[in-house]
Amino acid sequence: MKTFDEIEYIKYAQTFTELYNTITFPLCPCSSRKDNGCVILSLNSTRLRLHACSDDGQLEANQIADFQWPTIGRYCVDEQYFIFEYKRSTMKNAKPVKLQSPFGQFMYDCFECILRELQLNTKSEEAPNV
Repeated sequence: MKTFDEIEYIKYAQTFTELYNTITFPLCPCSSRKDNGCVILSLNSTRLRLHACSDDGQLEANQIADFQWPTIGRYCVDEQYFIFEYKRSTMKNAKPVKLQSPFGQFMYDCFECILRELQLNTKSEEAPNV
């Protein structure tokens, strides 16, 4: 049986992104939607997704916003909100998104973990092979 170091394991686990390695949170109001409409947040090592839904959780067709991790800037928890900023190449300024959820701290922890893993992968790819 082969043993993995941390970076090898992370790379291996990331190959299961859509099947296994995606975290999905319950619906919550979102500042980016008209009248603070609801979204379902899901994240994995390749992207963050906001999928628009009704107040009872019915997904709205073609109402998906995907964000690649390099576009994500600051993020924090502020009382009952999890807030992140994103800036796409076509945008002049970063735009904040507020998610009102009792799971804000868990969302923050997931961001921290995913970004840490991506940073580890980047460092390992930059390191010369010995």
